[in-house]
Amino acid sequence: MTVILAHLLYTASALPSSASDLRGAISSLEKAIAPLEDSSGHWEKSLPWFTGLVVVGLIAEIFALVWERRDGKAAWLHWVAVGINPGERPSNGKFALEVFASIAIFLGVAGELGAGAEIAYLNGQLRNKNSDLRTKSDQLVALISEQSSANAREAAQLRKDAAAIEESVKWRRLSADQQAMLTGKLRQFAQPAIIQFNTGDTESNVFAITIASALSAAHWKVNQPSGGMFLSISGAPVEKIKLNVLTGVRVGSPGNSASSKALVKQLNKLGFDAVEDHNLDAVASGHSKLWVVVFPRPEGPQGEAKLRLEAAKGDQQSTQITK
Repeated sequence: MTVILAHLLYTASALPSSASDLRGAISSLEKAIAPLEDSSGHWEKSLPWFTGLVVVGLIAEIFALVWERRDGKAAWLHWVAVGINPGERPSNGKFALEVFASIAIFLGVAGELGAGAEIAYLNGQLRNKNSDLRTKSDQLVALISEQSSANAREAAQLRKDAAAIEESVKWRRLSADQQAMLTGKLRQFAQPAIIQFNTGDTESNVFAITIASALSAAHWKVNQPSGGMFLSISGAPVEKIKLNVLTGVRVGSPGNSASSKALVKQLNKLGFDAVEDHNLDAVASGHSKLWVVVFPRPEGPQGEAKLRLEAAKGDQQSTQITK
């Protein structure tokens, strides 16, 4: 059991991926030890009684030797007194040897009795300690399992948090499937369009290119996305500075609101922020081309990540309403 405890302590420090194997090994050892302890305990309790019988028999034998010696010597003295040759005198050496042998056997068996009683006591203590050790080992296995589960949950949460952070900053772009879907939905709204992005914004540039590719496949007449500067032209001083940053995709609709609405709708369905911006109508005045401007990336998830987040929120609200 000491070896098992040492193994458990090492396992606890290492925190294995699964504590079920360790629990199974301990359980098997317990099943093997328990019958042995039960059977040995029965014989340990009966051993002192048998040894005690031997001690009592030896004591009786010593008394019998002394008694026989006394009677033999008395008879020999009697026959000497009456003038009859009684034969050989009882040997003192033989009597001393028999008594010594009996006493030695008595002491040996008595010592065995004491040692057996002490062994039985120690074995009883050992069984109690083994039982306590098994209890502690079960608690240790449970603790390891609980800690492993906690670590697994923490690792899963960290992976989830890392994925959420990655999705919140991941560049926007239309995948091949998304481009094909957008192409199919917008083919009937085909018309000329100008696509631009903020100069220096590489992320917006990449997203604008994928939008242009989908519209081109839908037979829209589009340009190679180009960079531009979209800044406020007002230079008047103000009392309070406000955060007024345009983000997402903004579409102007001079002369064809159906096309602009369809483009905005399909981008929204794909999980990308897009709105109609009639301020761009004035920029595109004088021709019927749609003006599509890809502004910087909005905060939070975009694309499929945004759709998953909205679906999860919807499921959560449905669950709360049901409760």
